[in-house]
Amino acid sequence: MYMDLQLRNGRRVIILGIFLYCIVLIVRYTTKELYLDASEYPVVWNSWHFGVMFLFGYLSPKYWYLYLSLSIAWELSEYYIDTTTIVYSILGKNDKMYNPHDYLWNSLGLLAGVYASKFQRINLMKDIKGLLIS
Repeated sequence: MYMDLQLRNGRRVIILGIFLYCIVLIVRYTTKELYLDASEYPVVWNSWHFGVMFLFGYLSPKYWYLYLSLSIAWELSEYYIDTTTIVYSILGKNDKMYNPHDYLWNSLGLLAGVYASKFQRINLMKDIKGLLIS
């Protein structure tokens, strides 16, 4: 099956993002501590949202609508999770995942990535794969 290069880049960003996010969740679950809690480190999480969406916009600007839809769906799922007891039962603490400002950071990151892709193209995925493989 043929997959567009930009779509493949987006898939790689999703996999990398999920991997890094799972590491944070595993550390939180095993230690029962809220490492990198959003209320204590808002810049970290805002930067995370902006950075991931920037990569989506930069590496696959043709599919900006797909990644905007996925980010909205993700934020809605975080809202749903926060309104249930799932997080409380896993972590045993009041860890709020949902932040209404995440929509803003996601949109700004995606917009900046699409805008940047129009001017300077570097082979960022080659550099990232080189870091991960070597």
